[in-house]
Amino acid sequence: MESTDSGLGAPIRHEEPEWCEFRRVEHGRMFCSVAVRGDARGTDEVYNDTCLACPMNRIRRRHPCGHLDPGLQLTSHRERTSIDKVHLACKVKLVRLPSDAAECDQKCEYFRQVEIPSAPAQDER
Repeated sequence: MESTDSGLGAPIRHEEPEWCEFRRVEHGRMFCSVAVRGDARGTDEVYNDTCLACPMNRIRRRHPCGHLDPGLQLTSHRERTSIDKVHLACKVKLVRLPSDAAECDQKCEYFRQVEIPSAPAQDER
C-alpha cells in the first residue's frame, strides 16, 4: 500500500517492518539506535522501507552473543534512508567482524549467549 506524504509527494510504503530492539520512536519520527553518522548526510532517522531492508534482526538471531556490537551507516535522501554499510565488531576481542558476523559463533571462547528481545505484548506498546 502506498500513499503520498503530506506536501512532499514521495511515496510512503505502509508495510509494517518486524519489531526491532534498535528502533525507537520520538515525536512521530523513527530512529535507529545503532546508526553511525559517517558524514554530513549521515542520519539515524529511519523509515519503514529502511527497516524492511535492514539485516540486523537476522544477524542478531543467528549470532546472539552479548559481545556483538552492531552499527549501521545510513544516508538520508529526503523522505528515504538507505543502508550504506553494516558494521559489526566484538567488544571483547576488539576486532571488526565481517558484515554477516560469520566469525561470531558459539565456538568462540568469549561467546556469551543473550536472549534477543522480542516484540512487547500489544497491551505494553
